Amino acid sequence: MIEFLTHDEVCELTEARTRAGQILNLKKNGIRHTIKANGWPCVTVFAVTGQGAVPAEEKAPKWEPSLRFGGGIKRRMTTPRKQSHE
Repeated sequence: MIEFLTHDEVCELTEARTRAGQILNLKKNGIRHTIKANGWPCVTVFAVTGQGAVPAEEKAPKWEPSLRFGGGIKRRMTTPRKQSHE
């Protein structure tokens, strides 16, 4: 479950009581936030503390070519063949 700061906590964090003031302060300090439908900023606890219910992202496995069919990649000629015009 994702936890969010309350309105009062966002006011305390940004030292601003207006929407514009809070958003400006959050942007200036690089704190991740979203804007709710009513225009007020929304901040997760994780964005401020770095701890919380947000799971760590799993790294995608590194891609490796499949060599089980043998032979690998067949290469084509890189220079064009000359055609005889007889």
